[in-house]
Amino acid sequence: MASEVLEKKNDLLDANSVRVIDILAQIKSLNEIINLHQEENEESFMITQYQDMKNRFLEELKDLLFIYEVEILINTGNVKEADEDENPLAG
Repeated sequence: MASEVLEKKNDLLDANSVRVIDILAQIKSLNEIINLHQEENEESFMITQYQDMKNRFLEELKDLLFIYEVEILINTGNVKEADEDENPLAG
């Protein structure tokens, strides 16, 4: 009985680990797409849509990492905006 519970727990952890890796791959792809659209100065609507998808993946990742007792802070802003906020001399 105890071994069955342990085996099911290990299967769940394995499934969570696989999903974490999948989400990270999705985020990497979305970052590339977002960067491409930003470089081509395309409509911000497209960038906003991809950023929204990324944010949903990040929220799911945050939930999955909770079982490992890992808490993450999600910055939904643009990286350039965050850099400017952190450096008060930039301007």
